[in-house]
Amino acid sequence: ERGSVEQVELRLRKKNGETLSGLLSARMFELDGETVLLGSVNDITERKAAEERLRETNAYLESLFNYANAPIIVWDPQFRITRFNRAFEQLSGRSEADVLGKPLDILFPEKSAAASMELIRRTSAGERWEVVEIGILNTDGSVRTVLWNSATIFSDDGRTPVSTIAQGQDITLRKQREAELARAKEAAEAASRAKSDFLANM
Repeated sequence: ERGSVEQVELRLRKKNGETLSGLLSARMFELDGETVLLGSVNDITERKAAEERLRETNAYLESLFNYANAPIIVWDPQFRITRFNRAFEQLSGRSEADVLGKPLDILFPEKSAAASMELIRRTSAGERWEVVEIGILNTDGSVRTVLWNSATIFSDDGRTPVSTIAQGQDITLRKQREAELARAKEAAEAASRAKSDFLANM
């Protein structure tokens, strides 16, 4: 036996000008005193096209994840952070590199961390958030109020959780305005009562 090659990828051109992708396997050996080359090409054009479509889709989803305006986070069944997009970096003041592999509770204010983690644990059982309000601690010490929705991704058996992805909407300013309006309304009502009492005692 002289030698062989196995599964070598190459590009071939057909008579009509079309190109195809193939895997070449060939063997050179002696037969009746002559050198013989025996080879075959497996057409993998469709497979390569499918791989390219998958690559393009993954690139699109990666770009969508990274550049989305909404904060997005992914965690594993042990509640460790596995993905963290740029909007979440801005929300928390932390970089993705700083948080990957760390427990989720580093993102929450100490006084609400236990309650937040209890909500998160329920997602591992398949509970899906439609609208859940959870505060996020920024590295500057401020707390951002965020509305979250989530979805848990399961393995092929449909029962074993693989990861959970959550997307948020920062409503901190809205909550501040609501609080200001509530205070203003309370002050107006108090002033009205004081005026009524004054007039009643005249």
